[in-house]
Amino acid sequence: MTDLPDLQPLWEHVRANPNLAWSYLTLGKALEAHQRPIAALRSYQQAVTLRPNYAEAQFCLGRQWWKQGNLEAARSHFEKAAELRVPGVPLTLHFNRDLIYGHHGMRDPWLLWDGHVYRLYYLAGPWDEPSRSIHAAHSPDLITWHYDGTILTAPDSTISFGCGMTRIIKDRYYLYYSVRQQTDTGDRETIALATSPNHQTWETIDHDVIRLDSQYYAPHHWHTPNTFLDPQTNKVYYFWGASAATCDDPDYQACVAMAVGDRHSTSLTVLPPVLLHQVGPMGLSAFGRIDRPQIILANNQYYLIFSCASHHLHPEWRSRLVPRRLSESSMFCYVSDSITGPYRPFPDDEPFVWGSERTELIRSGVFVEQVQRKLFVYGHYPKSQLLDVSKGFPIGWNGKKLGIMFQVQIPEIRGA
Repeated sequence: MTDLPDLQPLWEHVRANPNLAWSYLTLGKALEAHQRPIAALRSYQQAVTLRPNYAEAQFCLGRQWWKQGNLEAARSHFEKAAELRVPGVPLTLHFNRDLIYGHHGMRDPWLLWDGHVYRLYYLAGPWDEPSRSIHAAHSPDLITWHYDGTILTAPDSTISFGCGMTRIIKDRYYLYYSVRQQTDTGDRETIALATSPNHQTWETIDHDVIRLDSQYYAPHHWHTPNTFLDPQTNKVYYFWGASAATCDDPDYQACVAMAVGDRHSTSLTVLPPVLLHQVGPMGLSAFGRIDRPQIILANNQYYLIFSCASHHLHPEWRSRLVPRRLSESSMFCYVSDSITGPYRPFPDDEPFVWGSERTELIRSGVFVEQVQRKLFVYGHYPKSQLLDVSKGFPIGWNGKKLGIMFQVQIPEIRGA
């Protein structure tokens, strides 16, 4: 194309390497950037013809078909890209006419059993952009999923959503979710609350339902809420990722915040951090960010589980841990005889959900399915932005550690 002289080196590279798929992929991206969609489409097609198992080329071709309105062609290439990136991934949930992979990435799922069906909630947003919508689906068996549509949408581009949780109070759904708002003084995180009488129509009733108490918490983190109904006290305890006011370095302030309330009410009392693992002479947190803290009650002990990517660990704390347990997927485990703590590492030397480092999921949660009462780990794959909400990562307790195991049933588990 003589009107695009800056692409001449790419054209010459393609002519010199006519059998190299990477050359056509690179040229396609350049043509797409120069607003030449048809030429870009042809270049991507040639890349896929030369190398059908090229996941990135399949994805780019699908995206280009989607931009031109051919959703069926887009779907086939997105599915192929997903299969190449995550072999064996179940595609029944992830591809439907309302939400197409590539156009939206799917992230940070959470689950609810409402007494009749499993409810799935997850975030979505354009690829490589913040999530600005929350979607829902339901399933009778955690296998066959039915898409319910978008339930919440951010009002403008300054607001994005994070992970949340859903509970039922007197036949009404209460959805707590993380909100990040861009302001002139920096980002602000809050936890919002939306409700629904029928799971179809949702209304946000409070944009800051769990307010930060500056006596205990700094405003750096305030996100990913979870709840636990304690059978011993009959109270509902809330947990979420936060920043401790007692730690001066904002990079290492992460703690687990706690609040308590009545099981039939949304009124909460915010308590001091239930977990703040401090290291070093400065007494900083061992964690830079804590995601999705939640409680499992087993054998009359409370296990506090949360996700923390390896790059968020304080260097001194990281140096004490076994390297093979560390990854972006690592889940940590602490234990206490009381719901309110104190919590200690479990096991003392390697406080992990063993095997979590190998799942490749991030910001994982733990859920108990209702038929066999088995726990499993679920989350999303960051590279493909696909959800995994199957029972592929069962989790077991053997008295010495929590770990991802197979065919292990734990009758002691009473809630999650």
